Amino acid sequence: MNRTLVIVVMVLVVVALVVSLLTTVDAAASASYRERVDRLARTCGIPQVVGHFALSEARARLADADALMRESKPEEARAQVRAADAAAAAVDFDKLKWRAAAGFGDAAGVETDELLILMNRDMAFAFDRTTLRLCGLYDPASNHEYVLTSTRAPAPTVIGKIVLLKPNPEGSRWREITITEFDDCRRRHAWRSTPTGIELVLYWEGIGVPSYEGWDESTVPTEPGVVDVVVRVSIEPEGMSRWSCRVANRSADLGLQNIEFPVIGNLKAWDEEDPVDFNAFGEPRPTDKTRPGGGFLGMMEVQDQCSNLRFGYQAYYGRNGGVYYLPEDPEYLWKECRPRTDGETRTATFSHAYFALNHHGEQVKRFEATYPVAVGIFHGDWYTAARIYRRWAIRQPWCAKGTLAERDDLPDWFKQREFFQQGGGASMAGYELDQRIAPIRIRQQVPRLLPTEDGRGGVQAGHRPGS
Repeated sequence: MNRTLVIVVMVLVVVALVVSLLTTVDAAASASYRERVDRLARTCGIPQVVGHFALSEARARLADADALMRESKPEEARAQVRAADAAAAAVDFDKLKWRAAAGFGDAAGVETDELLILMNRDMAFAFDRTTLRLCGLYDPASNHEYVLTSTRAPAPTVIGKIVLLKPNPEGSRWREITITEFDDCRRRHAWRSTPTGIELVLYWEGIGVPSYEGWDESTVPTEPGVVDVVVRVSIEPEGMSRWSCRVANRSADLGLQNIEFPVIGNLKAWDEEDPVDFNAFGEPRPTDKTRPGGGFLGMMEVQDQCSNLRFGYQAYYGRNGGVYYLPEDPEYLWKECRPRTDGETRTATFSHAYFALNHHGEQVKRFEATYPVAVGIFHGDWYTAARIYRRWAIRQPWCAKGTLAERDDLPDWFKQREFFQQGGGASMAGYELDQRIAPIRIRQQVPRLLPTEDGRGGVQAGHRPGS
């Protein structure tokens, strides 16, 4: 018994020494990084933003060190902290160089040797100028970086995937061919002026279609260089950015079904001083898989993914503020929203899929988004995000007539119902349509609010229990 107790005490002492040593090393080795972060907080404008992104390598090293500590690998974590210090020490703010590529008031397009930076007074996006990957979303007001990039969380491509359809000549079935690789194509960029701001245009030209199994079970070879994607990210002097895209499909036998865009990740709203983050419902720790129920970013979550939300905003925030994401679609077209979490890096990712019209065998060769996706930073909580959404929603057709109390096109009995319940949900199957028909415009929604003769339908009026 005494021998066991001695061993336990010795183990505890060793663990305490390792933790103490690592803490000391972290405090010393991160001095260069912390000094530069503190200096950035006293800077403003383009120098602040360029200086922040110049520290990206140091932040990536510290993120790797944090992951290694969670895996109980203190020696490797110390090496990453030292590497972070060296990377930060190599950044001389007084010698940073950049070129102003576009401007409109406080909206600016800036280029460095490595980055394309699109910014206004509220936020700044950074893209790798070679790969066009998103490698930063910075909030100058709080000095907080939302996009976590590291060895374990590499910079994401803003295009998640492109899905093409192969028809079966002998029937009505379709086969999906998915493109997920966008590095083996030509990439370039351009800056443009808009009436109210500036726009960064990103080009992926000559994307190849991977090989796939044909209907006769033979292998259909790769079709190189047949898909082009043009992405536009526009920004005004303040407020949200807006993202849209265009797709050209020159494949001989394949039609376009959908494109997942824009993918905004790996988002980290928490920090070491306050490791609690929140989803759009105000629920804490949505990226923490150890919490009861696991990570949870949105409703209808299946395998960390929430889909088929045809309108509605997404939000993710911490003590410094958060990221807001909304497909600004006034026509209620079919789409998929795919927020998800990663428990290993404790990050969140927002994405959304545009569906092209592919009706009864028509081969879609060109698609252009008819609505943008708004992406931006907000300061506050779930209520703040809801108010941002409300300001947009009340200008859309389904809310433009005012509140139910103000409207004169609905019967009084409908307005005076105490309780409403919507059942069934919206899905392709629910509307007796298959994957060949998209987008779907859900027309004349208000009549669907009224109960049908057989008691079935979308939204039904009800009473309080006992009434």
